[in-house]
Amino acid sequence: MEPKYLKVMKSYVRKYPLQDGASFKTCQYWLFPCCMDDHFMVYCVNLKDRRFEYLDSSPSKHFLDRFRRVGELVVQYATSYIQHIMPGKYDFDNDFKWRRITIPYDDFTSTGIICLNYCEEWEGVATKTMREQWSSPTYIYNRKINAMLNLLNGSRNLMIEQLRMNVSFSEELLLSLGSSSTGFSLDK
Repeated sequence: MEPKYLKVMKSYVRKYPLQDGASFKTCQYWLFPCCMDDHFMVYCVNLKDRRFEYLDSSPSKHFLDRFRRVGELVVQYATSYIQHIMPGKYDFDNDFKWRRITIPYDDFTSTGIICLNYCEEWEGVATKTMREQWSSPTYIYNRKINAMLNLLNGSRNLMIEQLRMNVSFSEELLLSLGSSSTGFSLDK
């Protein structure tokens, strides 16, 4: 019988295929948008820098326990799948550390747009330009307006982007799958 992580990740890979003949074996950043109630965040398995990263626009300095549990489960499934397609290439238990990526702005209605922005533009580092743009309420507002206008105009490209923006993991899905100890903690 196929392991649960493999079934879930195969489904994820089918739902979010790579473009232009790219291979998951060459991906350096595995991004997983998540949603808890009305709050969005992004978890990243950063293979290039050997880190697990967590983007959260919340000003809180501490991870809520439920975000931590979901983050650990996302990482457990992703790293198990990466080990399946590239056996022995990475030592996730010993070589990878957690890092929280923070951004300076959240008006409590923009987390989805902020996370979409991050997934579209991030290339392994939060650039100065991105930080400056994200700190501008006008920039975030314009992103919202553009997204709505493109949807109303039926832009095919935006429709694809909206599909990509859909939450890939929800708290309910992840917690319903169950979790075993992963050895990973967002508090490290």
